[in-house]
Amino acid sequence: MEHRLKFDESDQSATSGSGCGSKHVVQTKLVLRNKLETFQACSTQYELNRDLAIWASLDLEPFMFVEKEGMKYFVEKNFPMLTLPSRSTVSRGALYDVYDVVASKVKEQLQEINGYALCVMMDGWTDKYKRYPYLGIRVAYVNNAWDYCISTISLKVLEKHTAENMASHIREELSEYGVSLPMVQLFTTHDGAANMMRTSMLLRSAHAQHCVAHSLHLLIMNDGINKIPELVDILMRCKAAVIKLDSKCYIVDNERAKTQDRQVLDSMLEKISASQRVLQADEDIDLEMSCDDMTDITECESDGNMTAARQRTHRTPKQSCITRWNSVLEMIDSILCLWKEFNEALKVNGDKELCLTEEDKLLLIELQKFLLPFRDLTELVSAEKPHLALIPLIIKEVTDATRRTPRDSAPIIDLKDAVKSRICHRIKTTDTVVIATLLDPSMRRLVDRSQDEKKMLLRAHAKSAVEFKNLKMSQNVEDDPIASTSGNTHSAQTDVSSRPQNSESQQKSKKLKLLEKFSAPDCEELDRKIEDEVDAYMHMHMNDTDENPLLFWKTHQQSFPNLSILARNYLSISASSVPVEAMFSSAGLLLNVKRSSMAPYRANILTVIHDNYKRFFPVSRY
Repeated sequence: MEHRLKFDESDQSATSGSGCGSKHVVQTKLVLRNKLETFQACSTQYELNRDLAIWASLDLEPFMFVEKEGMKYFVEKNFPMLTLPSRSTVSRGALYDVYDVVASKVKEQLQEINGYALCVMMDGWTDKYKRYPYLGIRVAYVNNAWDYCISTISLKVLEKHTAENMASHIREELSEYGVSLPMVQLFTTHDGAANMMRTSMLLRSAHAQHCVAHSLHLLIMNDGINKIPELVDILMRCKAAVIKLDSKCYIVDNERAKTQDRQVLDSMLEKISASQRVLQADEDIDLEMSCDDMTDITECESDGNMTAARQRTHRTPKQSCITRWNSVLEMIDSILCLWKEFNEALKVNGDKELCLTEEDKLLLIELQKFLLPFRDLTELVSAEKPHLALIPLIIKEVTDATRRTPRDSAPIIDLKDAVKSRICHRIKTTDTVVIATLLDPSMRRLVDRSQDEKKMLLRAHAKSAVEFKNLKMSQNVEDDPIASTSGNTHSAQTDVSSRPQNSESQQKSKKLKLLEKFSAPDCEELDRKIEDEVDAYMHMHMNDTDENPLLFWKTHQQSFPNLSILARNYLSISASSVPVEAMFSSAGLLLNVKRSSMAPYRANILTVIHDNYKRFFPVSRY
């Protein structure tokens, strides 16, 4: 390998103290950041150590991977010029430097949202190993390029999840990234628990959105299935049977293998019979049949076999969990998929009384059919951009799924009626949801309100959004440290006698600002412009196939300068807290028995890097 690294002896040169050393630290980190942004290869030991820290963060690898025999063998054999650092070097100085670089990128982008909206997604979580109580915080926003962005702020231990503690903690965490809550229009998304609702109130959130995926789960379980005795009974029996076989999955595997053997034998016998029929009818075959026809027949047969194979997606029965979305459907799917093997395994295990009957199977099939649309809806709101405009569409789909059919059994009819009666309670169509839906060109026709009501709603909130942005932007300019520094320099150079004149001019400028703020002509002009924009937008022909509303507003920002501010705010609100749940999934791989020495503060650093790095830095040349 021709390229060789110019290794430093250690990281001490990049982490030294004050004076010239501190300048060197800043310069070294700037070089590191530039190389990460441009995907350049490392040229020093310092940069190599930071790249290894990024490797450990992205793949959630234990830091000791740099000291394992396999890693040492691979490096020494293929890259003998490299010197692997110790795990303490990677997990301390290198990891902290990478965290500083990633956090600075998040902080820079969050500066763009002053005067606009920020959606805070929060949830509590307890790790399974040490049982520490964590609070996860992620934020959603629309940046200046009209990209929907989700950034991880923190995952830290919070001893008591009271509303006061959580509100104070969230303020502190956001302030570390330069976000001042009075400078943004705040929205919150969470599971709707009482402490979360009070936290939103203490943070002065303009709208507290309940996670739609969680609301669908409560709608199905608490308001639906748990109210129907027949369904509770059959699901309890299914769960009891699955628990019996949980530690004896080998029995199910054996029965499954027997079933596969029988299927192979049946298939062989069928092929032998078919061959015999072909031989007997050989003289009657039309010799003019083309090879293409034979190919079509073969493909049809193979397609049928493939369809049957695709239906068997479960190898073991799955157990439902009261807090896990769609887990009941997952359990039903696995039992129906392994129906014969499941019952045979129970008999072999001596639990014949837990075997399910054919009547049970018919009821499970009905329940499976009813639950399938809800799984699709959960996956929809778990997508990358789950904005509020999806809610009216979800309500219509749930309403359609709860319609009775002549073939429904009594328990399913009761389930549909129970769910239908609670839709509006669990998933509410507030003014915030209506505005977000109106601002999505492909969804606005779903709003069931008069044209005048729609226009009035958009005009009122658009004016508030514009005034809020203008006010915060003016405050931001006044509080700009650069502006104040230049002002101080200017005042130091001026004569003392001129200071009263400067003070008088400042008073006049403040008076003029107040006059401009409350001048009737300007207010009337703004009202007229917003009214014209709303009228033009509501009468504009839209393409319903356009699925990305942000792309529409990016294209038409110049045509609707005031209405686009409202769109940027309301399309940043997340309809679900799934991004926080995804963060907990990653954290579960960090905080477990295999990484027992992992400190909570280091887990937070790894989580921030893991979740945010790929948003700001390339991970491939292509």
